[in-house]
Amino acid sequence: MIEKVKEVFNRLSIHSLELIDTIYAGEVVFIDPFQKIQGRDALKAYFKKTYSGVEYSNFQFKEEFPKETEAVLLWNMQFRHKWLKRGELIEVEGSSHLKWTTEGLIYHRDYVDSSNLVFENVPGLGRVFRGLKSFI
Repeated sequence: MIEKVKEVFNRLSIHSLELIDTIYAGEVVFIDPFQKIQGRDALKAYFKKTYSGVEYSNFQFKEEFPKETEAVLLWNMQFRHKWLKRGELIEVEGSSHLKWTTEGLIYHRDYVDSSNLVFENVPGLGRVFRGLKSFI
């Protein structure tokens, strides 16, 4: 399952959302810093919205910690989004906790610094968030 997940996420785009069906169970629970989503159809809708402005994405998987039916993956993601950082390359470090059955992934939780992922890269807000982080 781990290799399949890694392959899908490096192929996933707005034009290949059907790949979601190949790894997720119908009743998957997906959690990231922005949302908690239940069900594969809702996840597809979320990814459709999320990937709508993505012009490029790539995951570099650094380490994996597998068990029988779950794993934690450490990764770096590089992406370009037409509405963030003027379309320049953005790099984000994160991890995913995955659980699966024979039906596919039933649980997927991403841990990532949301300020680095989005807020620091929104025109106008980026400077404010970077300034706030320097005071902390």
